Amino acid sequence: MIAAVETTDPQGATQVQSMDRPLVFTNQCFKTKENNLNIAKVTEVIASSTKSFDDALESGIARASKTLKGISGAWIADQKVVVTDGKISEYRVVMKITFLLED
Repeated sequence: MIAAVETTDPQGATQVQSMDRPLVFTNQCFKTKENNLNIAKVTEVIASSTKSFDDALESGIARASKTLKGISGAWIADQKVVVTDGKISEYRVVMKITFLLED
């Protein structure tokens, strides 16, 4: 069993996700003027497309960006397809989107 996963984004921010704890950011770019860590929240978004998984991902992020400010990343939790008459009729992605809460 994986206890924690650590990733680094293009800006150099390190994200550590634990199975038992919330997501923690450990880089200066996520600190406030008072040198306290900002709070990040993770929300689940399900998006679909008739074109591809990539299109479903893009549309899900675009839609989430309309209501969530400070999106800093996302990861795919699951992918599914809907089959109609033996052909794929819909691509679905379940995303976990991370965003920083405003003060």
